[in-house]
Amino acid sequence: MKQLENILNQISNLKETFEVTEIVDSNWEKKYWQKLRLEWNHGSNSIEGNTLTYDETVSLILKDITTGLHEFREYEEIKAHDLAIYDIKKWSKEERLISETDICNLNKTILVRDFFKEAITLEGNRTKRIIQVGKYKNQPNSVLLSNGEYFNYCSPLETPIKMRELMVWFNENQDTSPLILAAEFHHKFILIHPFDDGNGRVSRLLVNYILMKNGLPAIVIKKEHKKEYLLSLRLADAGNIKPFISFLGERLIWSLELGIKAKQGRTLDELGDWKKKLEALSFNLEDEKISKKNRLINNYNNLVLPFLKQLDFNIKTIEEKLFSNNNKSNRESYYLNFDDSINYIETQQNIKIKKDLKDYIDINYRLENFNNSDQDLIIRISANYKNKVTTNLEFIFQSLTLSKEFDLERESPVELADQLSNNLITFIESCKKEI
Repeated sequence: MKQLENILNQISNLKETFEVTEIVDSNWEKKYWQKLRLEWNHGSNSIEGNTLTYDETVSLILKDITTGLHEFREYEEIKAHDLAIYDIKKWSKEERLISETDICNLNKTILVRDFFKEAITLEGNRTKRIIQVGKYKNQPNSVLLSNGEYFNYCSPLETPIKMRELMVWFNENQDTSPLILAAEFHHKFILIHPFDDGNGRVSRLLVNYILMKNGLPAIVIKKEHKKEYLLSLRLADAGNIKPFISFLGERLIWSLELGIKAKQGRTLDELGDWKKKLEALSFNLEDEKISKKNRLINNYNNLVLPFLKQLDFNIKTIEEKLFSNNNKSNRESYYLNFDDSINYIETQQNIKIKKDLKDYIDINYRLENFNNSDQDLIIRISANYKNKVTTNLEFIFQSLTLSKEFDLERESPVELADQLSNNLITFIESCKKEI
């Protein structure tokens, strides 16, 4: 983990860069907030065991569509947490500071209603207890650690007193660095563990309230960060909070870098996002009837592959006119550099993703070395296919090749290839929806 001082300096530099970055995309704020909001919802809930995938979370929040086989409560958790995020956003813009009442209301919002939950008594016996939303705990909620020991949080009797003390401390320390204040507040809150359930989600909501209140973006703690997240909290329990501050700082760096990309008009998709979509699409296809699968394959073969082949042919023609034969050897070495990233792509039985991604990398390489108008290229391809699949091809053109989608100067070949792969999966999904 990076040294805390270096992280704080990097955050300061990135914040300054973010503030002075020229706005290229007028819709950057909307896109940036949506990306943070979706990642925040999925990450915070998946850490607590919610099994919705990222794409299922997107469908639920943006389209109100339930997909996958999950418990009803899991869908409710995502929707409720999204409401809580908007409460945090609203409160961060108000002059007043949040209160204990606000925190209790956050817990009530994310948990929706009272419910029964399985628990283990201090004697090791299984039981069920009623979870009262928005109210401080009335029974101990100690947690069993991996070493067999119990970690004891504040007792129910101490909880109201400790929460009042926490809010006094919070109000008196507003001059503290926002990152440090957020980390310390989170840790103090978790040591109290004031509610029967939802303490982790509420604590992460409050971290982002503190950051956003101070003009910083929300951070996202994803499921893959859980081990480091919990370890840094355990170190804070032992008296060393610096690793936890550093952990949150690294997440803040991610958010600031994402914001800079948003203002520059660059894609906010992360490397590998297309693979998540591919896995979800493959999983969903297993449940489709054979006739529907065959129609999807036909759509793919008739729409996507002709586009790839025609685009490849046109760019080869341009290359032959403009570049020397030496470029071919360069391209061969270029392919070799991508062997590792190509090898992990799982070849699908009916959708030849692996071959087509190779084509995309080849196209991507040429685009990087040829800066003439992509629009002219699109027009030529469109003319060749106008009578066949014009509407669908225009969709692909807009998704995959328009220069406004890809900044060849700022983004690396790896990033561009990843974007193309992501958009290919998106188009395949659109073919599926038309079946």
